[in-house]
Amino acid sequence: MALNFHTSGIFAAPADRVSAIQSAERAGLRWVDFDAHGTQNKTALLQACAKAFAMPATFGLNWDALADALQDLSWLADGEKSNLKSNSYGFSGIAVWIAGLALWSDYDLASAATFNAILQDSAEYWQRQGVRFIVLMSPGEGWPALPDDQSDDL
Repeated sequence: MALNFHTSGIFAAPADRVSAIQSAERAGLRWVDFDAHGTQNKTALLQACAKAFAMPATFGLNWDALADALQDLSWLADGEKSNLKSNSYGFSGIAVWIAGLALWSDYDLASAATFNAILQDSAEYWQRQGVRFIVLMSPGEGWPALPDDQSDDL
């Protein structure tokens, strides 16, 4: 069954990662793998984020720069935008699989909370723009499940 990639937000990652990737691709979303394992401080997390999203070298390693980058996305390479379904912003959205953040939060709970708030704010911002920004947390304890899609319109 396809997953519902119609609503932006932060969700528990489904057990079947391959099906999640396939559903995201059918929905025209850019897939981002973000491995937070081994990050034990804010700087390491922001560096991992910059790598996962392929952010430009000018990305500043601070919370404000991350919030700005995730709510702008103009830095995406033109080639990447052209591979996504088009809308007024040039793409349908992004699905981000974040692995290991729950483990990271054991080291720095305050920074993990700030990171989660930036992700949620970005999801809400893009939802208002008609662009999907979906974050899948693995492990996903404490996050709502991404619903199954009962329609064939992906």
